Amino acid sequence: MSGFLANFIVNILLSGILFLFAESILKTKTILSIKITLLASITLLYSCFGTSFGLSVNANLLFYGALTFAYLCTQYDTKWFLALFYSIVFITLTCACQFIAFSIFRIIDNAYLLGSGENTVFVCSVVGLGILLGTIYIIRLITGTHKLQGFHSPTSLLLILIPTCILYLLAAVFRLRHVGISVNKSDSLLILILGIISVVTDITVFYYDMRNQLLTLEYTSIGKQEQKEQDLIRYNKSLYDADKNQKILIHDIKNHLLSLKDLCSSGKNNEATEYISSLLSDSSLASPICSSDNSLINSLLDRYKKLCSECKTSFYSDIRFQAVEGLSDEDITSLFCNLLDNAIDEASKSDDGFIDIRSEHKSGTSFLMISTINSCNCNPFDDTGKTSTKKSKENYHGIGFTSIEKIVKKYNGNIETYFDGNDNTFHTIILLKVNHLER
Repeated sequence: MSGFLANFIVNILLSGILFLFAESILKTKTILSIKITLLASITLLYSCFGTSFGLSVNANLLFYGALTFAYLCTQYDTKWFLALFYSIVFITLTCACQFIAFSIFRIIDNAYLLGSGENTVFVCSVVGLGILLGTIYIIRLITGTHKLQGFHSPTSLLLILIPTCILYLLAAVFRLRHVGISVNKSDSLLILILGIISVVTDITVFYYDMRNQLLTLEYTSIGKQEQKEQDLIRYNKSLYDADKNQKILIHDIKNHLLSLKDLCSSGKNNEATEYISSLLSDSSLASPICSSDNSLINSLLDRYKKLCSECKTSFYSDIRFQAVEGLSDEDITSLFCNLLDNAIDEASKSDDGFIDIRSEHKSGTSFLMISTINSCNCNPFDDTGKTSTKKSKENYHGIGFTSIEKIVKKYNGNIETYFDGNDNTFHTIILLKVNHLER
């Protein structure tokens, strides 16, 4: 087999592995045909330059690194730094796996490799690519269904130095072979160990980088959730103000009626009509719900009752005296909004959807109990007892429940959820300990 043909076949296989590597970790932004065309061009360019022009080791690595970087930048939804980082990681893994393959062959049959035949190099290269493919499969298991987008903290920028240093070390060892320095079996064993350490280190760096990105994204999502809760607090307080204005208006209705009587008695019908119109247009005449002794809870329940009405879901509430006393406005908003958001999401899918939320202070104890029951078409729990969801993982479904758990932990409480298959209902029971409530 000619040197160019062997090199071309190896590069085709390498391009296929690069495709699998990128598809495993990054979000695509172009169609498959464009990717295949670009990979074919990369394969042809690299084969021609590597075979015909005989580039040095450093130039060869830089050239292929530039091609890999361009491929990741143009074909995937990623930032330039992330594309550079994974280009270096991929090239480092490729070199390390080739070292492992060549070292194994040299240890097994030193005389076989000393012939340096083209077929020998081809076989070792293919074996190295097989090891690389196994490594990519491990990386795919690590990432799972996550697609990384480059949420980096300043400290994570230092991660790029680790694969860069490993790549430089591998290139230096690789140059020994080209300058004619003999490598015996003991040296081959050391090179094999170096290759394995390089692969393990790259996988560890990759895993740490992935976890760092996911944690950063999760913290960002939690921050957005907390901002949403602050906005809800302001919104609910505005509802409270509107409710207060309504009470003032009702209190003053006697005076308004007397004024209308005077206008009508004086024959000022037009003025009386305008006066009535101004009263009817007053937003204070809206009819909010009033279910408890807490104004914030009343405004919350009023808003969710309207949402349930829009999606044709029945809404029941029973919030007893002192039912939320001892909880901050932020915790009340986060707890009740997340509970009701989840309940509406499931109940709205049912033909006869309903939501029942209750809260009471257990007399003689320091515990508050909050419970919700909502209709649910199917069991949301899988065989392991974990909540299953069809929502995309990258949307971080479950942040609302995480917020609920954080509040439960804050008040040294307990939360229990279960599905009742007899009437297709989902139950959530929360106990919170508020010390100053104990009587």
